[in-house]
Amino acid sequence: MMDLPPASPHAPRLADLVIRAGAIYSMAQHRAVYQAIAIRDEWIVAVSKDSHGLDGLIGVDTHVLDAPDLTILPAFEDTHN
Repeated sequence: MMDLPPASPHAPRLADLVIRAGAIYSMAQHRAVYQAIAIRDEWIVAVSKDSHGLDGLIGVDTHVLDAPDLTILPAFEDTHN
């Protein structure tokens, strides 16, 4: 039997969802436009300007949405009633 090294505590957790889109707009100060976004536990965990730049976060349980015609915009949620 082969002994495997313990999992590194620094190994990245895989994403639940990776979306490869035509344009993912950011409202960050530099207003970058990305082509891939990774989501885990309902949080954005990574973005990439390369549509395949987040492939390292894809595992067997990751849902991948390839949608080159999709545009993603930031949402504004007003919590005032």
